[in-house]
Amino acid sequence: MPQMSPMWWTSLFMMFTVCLIIVMMMTYFYIYKMNLKMSSQNMSTNNKTWKW
Repeated sequence: MPQMSPMWWTSLFMMFTVCLIIVMMMTYFYIYKMNLKMSSQNMSTNNKTWKW
């Protein structure tokens, strides 16, 4: 059992890192799309961008 512990921690850490990267990418793309939508619709509908 002790020799399996480092491998388990490594796999757990890798899973956590992959999940973190995916969440960061999704957040980045969501913010990017929101900024794009805001900048494109800011001229025509000003209230709609701030009020969902």
